[in-house]
Amino acid sequence: MGGTYKVSTIKKDFNTFLYIGFKMYAPLTIVILDILRRSKRKVLSDRELYRKITSIFPKDEINRKDFIKALMILEIKRIIHVESVKKGTKLVYLLE
Repeated sequence: MGGTYKVSTIKKDFNTFLYIGFKMYAPLTIVILDILRRSKRKVLSDRELYRKITSIFPKDEINRKDFIKALMILEIKRIIHVESVKKGTKLVYLLE
């Protein structure tokens, strides 16, 4: 599968759906949960989690604002817990 694909986002129902060409990828919240589930301790810093997401998807398509919004949605649904450790650093815990 060669070539490059234009990535576009469509926002619907508080989830960001990722599209590459005509193929749809999971909402950002699902991607965050998948990364947390695959981590050994089920805990990651917000910077480390954001770095992993931007390594999967182009950085210009997923900005920090959408990332924080997805974290807040998951925290409101009580799926994750976000704890502020020090200024500018947060830990994201998977509660499931």
